[in-house]
Amino acid sequence: MSAKKRTYSEAFLKFGFTSIVQKSVVKPQCVICAKVLSHESMKPSKLKIHLESCHSDLAGKGVDYFKRKEAALKGSRIDSTGHCARQNEAALEASYRIAYRIAQTKKPHTIGHRGKATVQKLHRNSCPSLSYVKIDGKSPGVLYLPGFQSTMEGKKVAALEEYCRSVGHAFVRFDYSGCGASEGDPEVVSLTAWKRDALAVLDELTSGPQVLVGSSMGAGFAVLLGLARPDHTAAIIGISPTPDFPLSTYSQLTAKEKAEADQKGYFLLPSEYGPPEGYRIPLTAVSEAQTQVLLAASNSAIPLSCPVRFLCPLPVVPESQSSTKTVRGAWESSLSLAAAFTGTDVTVVGRKGADLRMCGDAELRLLTTILDDLIEALRRAR
Repeated sequence: MSAKKRTYSEAFLKFGFTSIVQKSVVKPQCVICAKVLSHESMKPSKLKIHLESCHSDLAGKGVDYFKRKEAALKGSRIDSTGHCARQNEAALEASYRIAYRIAQTKKPHTIGHRGKATVQKLHRNSCPSLSYVKIDGKSPGVLYLPGFQSTMEGKKVAALEEYCRSVGHAFVRFDYSGCGASEGDPEVVSLTAWKRDALAVLDELTSGPQVLVGSSMGAGFAVLLGLARPDHTAAIIGISPTPDFPLSTYSQLTAKEKAEADQKGYFLLPSEYGPPEGYRIPLTAVSEAQTQVLLAASNSAIPLSCPVRFLCPLPVVPESQSSTKTVRGAWESSLSLAAAFTGTDVTVVGRKGADLRMCGDAELRLLTTILDDLIEALRRAR
């Protein structure tokens, strides 16, 4: 008896699956990891198992999210196997750059494939201990500053660490207090404490000039650290920056929403990547943000002359589902921040079709290429 012939349904997209034809057979393909399942797996129960077991953090996402992922997947030149049919030029260039840097060190090419580093603890008096990973290497070092409710794990951090290992430069990543593996109350949202954490890591775990790489809220911290320690700052890279967070978010609330926040003592911040109800932002965090303003003040000038690069998604014109308010905000914040620097070596790079996290393969290659360009320019300027 022949196997039952199954057909693809648009309803399967809610489980993160589109379809692909291989040798005249329709098969389900995951829009997240691009894995192609068997024809027999094209039924809700099988697709749901893949989503919940392989991408559990995305199981609660709406169908619009998966539609955007489907569009990105279908636009990546896949062949009949479901994988990339052509070498991306940016990937080829980044791979060459890293291989060239390794060759310059006269070390084995396997230096770029070392094992995972050990998580250590930075103990501080009267403050929670911070978890961190440190890789010794050449100057300038690279210090990564996570975003709001993010940790030192993730694709961006892994790409940066792999690059630094490959070219022999120092690298440090850490978790803010109350976040990830660090000690502290995870319910506490304190911009003052997190900035203090970042300064402690910069002062105690690094030596010499650093390239400060920050994502989202961490991009704002990178600028604040640059202002606090200009002699310790070689360059700044900001990924989807959200300066003056959460003051900038609070200022966009309606009068009614602000009144409700005043009554409750907090407001909810919607996030595509967070809990369905949004993140709870206490008004104390808004007050703290007022003490470390970058753009909200009049005549906001940032007196830094080091090289600066901002990398963020580019809003789609005309506006579509993929061009959200947050994407426009990141782009506009990048332009405003760039204009505020007194230095002239400032560049904003927009990536069309990317999301705020900027952790797709093409975006990660772009990030490491930008870092490589900066390090090379700093080396030549010595």
